[in-house]
This record gives sequence, structure tokens and C-alpha cells, in this order.
Amino acid sequence: MNFFELAEEIESRIIKGIPYRDVIVQRHATFAMPLMSFVVVALGALAGAITKRSAGVASLGLTIAVVLLYYILYSTMKTLAENGGLPIWFGIWFTPTLFISAAYILYRRMNI
Repeated sequence: MNFFELAEEIESRIIKGIPYRDVIVQRHATFAMPLMSFVVVALGALAGAITKRSAGVASLGLTIAVVLLYYILYSTMKTLAENGGLPIWFGIWFTPTLFISAAYILYRRMNI
């Protein structure tokens, strides 16, 4: 569903008295999940700049590890948000914020 269909679904569920937390989570996720590609590109570029020229495989391995860690953490936080263990905005936006902050800190330490 797109953003407007999700808004209509939320209104419909409110009127019917059906729980709608999962739809709100999905609405936030439509914006948060695409950030993963930007985070991976940023951290991959930084990993490539940090490692030596001959260590291309290490840079690739580091990028794959970052992708896996991002996806595992994002999925866990999303599940907690869907089940009510965390506030929705925190559960969805924590992982992108954490990884973008880490990329920024690495960038600042590189003195480029």
C-alpha cells in the first residue's frame, strides 16, 4: 500500500474499532526502509576509504556485515514497535538514526 492508502486504512480501522498499530508501523517503514540504501552506500564508501588499496575484500566484507547488522537490528526494532514493546517512532527510526550517526562520526574522524 502507498502512503495515502495506509492513511485510509488507519481511518477505516479506527471507525471499525480494529487495532491499527501495524498499519502505523508500515506507514513509518515506507520512509525508513529506503534509507538503508543510503546508509549502506555511505558506510561502504567510508569502509573503502579506510582500508588499504589491497584490502578490497575486507572492505566488501565490512559492508556486508553492516548490511546484515542493519537489517537484523531494523527487523527487531520493527517487531517490537508492532507488538507495543516500543513507541512506533522509536522502533522504526532508531536504526537509521544510529547508522547515519555512525557514518557521520566515521566521516569526521577521517579528516577528509
